[in-house]
Amino acid sequence: MSDRDEIMAKVLAAIADTFLVDPKSLTPQTSALDVPGWDSVSQVGLVMHLEDEFHIQISATALNTIPNIGGLVDFIAQSIGRA
Repeated sequence: MSDRDEIMAKVLAAIADTFLVDPKSLTPQTSALDVPGWDSVSQVGLVMHLEDEFHIQISATALNTIPNIGGLVDFIAQSIGRA
C-alpha cells in the first residue's frame, strides 16, 4: 500500500465516522456537497480529527481551495512530505 493509499484510507475512515456514511460510498471525486450532513459545523470536527491524525494544520484558506476528497488527500500528503 502506498503512502497516498494509507492517507486515503485514514481520510475516508474519518469522513465516514464524522458523517456516519459508508466509506465505500466515498471516492476521490466526492465533495462536501455529496455527503449528507456535511456542513460548516461538522466540518470543524473533521478538520480537528485530521489535524490530530496527521499532525498538521489545515487553514480555512487552504480548506476553501480543496475541491474534493482527492484534493484533501493531496493536501495532507504535501503537508506531511509524502507527495
